[in-house]
Amino acid sequence: METQHRPVRSGALTLLFTAVLLCLAVLAVLSLATAHADAALARRSIEHLQAEAAAEQAGQAWLAAVDAAGRAGGALPAGTEPDEDGGVQAALALADGSTLYVAAAPGAQGWGFTRWQLSTPWEPDVSLDVWGGM
Repeated sequence: METQHRPVRSGALTLLFTAVLLCLAVLAVLSLATAHADAALARRSIEHLQAEAAAEQAGQAWLAAVDAAGRAGGALPAGTEPDEDGGVQAALALADGSTLYVAAAPGAQGWGFTRWQLSTPWEPDVSLDVWGGM
């Protein structure tokens, strides 16, 4: 009794494994690209938060100097000017190129902020050739 052996056909199985491996490779590349983008976004977020903290520190130091000058009758901090409401205002230049515009007015418990505006320089991206219309 002789048994017949069928030849092993691995063509379909090889194609299936190849397709699965290609899908896994694409997903791995997409995963790495997403991780890189997330890391860059986290870095920019940290830089932004550090700039805001520096602005907060500069503003609070300015207000403390204004309050001390108001209580002791001394000179106001450099760059501080009186405004029309009886308070004072200043534009504080920060290390990152931002400007903090602050104003303060006297109150019952000392000086308090009436304006707090953080302005960062912005330059448009003109590297793209965008259609300007007809």
